[in-house]
Amino acid sequence: WVEHDPIEILESVKVCMTKAIDKATTNGFQVDKGLKAIGLTNQRETTLVWSKSTGSPLHHALVWMDVRTASICRSSFFSLSFPELMDD
Repeated sequence: WVEHDPIEILESVKVCMTKAIDKATTNGFQVDKGLKAIGLTNQRETTLVWSKSTGSPLHHALVWMDVRTASICRSSFFSLSFPELMDD
């Protein structure tokens, strides 16, 4: 099992956003006039789900190295790619 704390991830994103806005402002960009969103990404292999109603994470973030769902992925891949090999 390989997991990350979702609140720790959120806090690091907030720090990154603040630094990006500060740097842009220092470089002469008027980011306070019309900034709608900031897009951040990393390797995109970590999965995290938040509750729509509470805004809280539903679980720790599952990292790409976590193998708990490997059998599901394998089963889905093979059933879609090689249906003739699947048992009825």
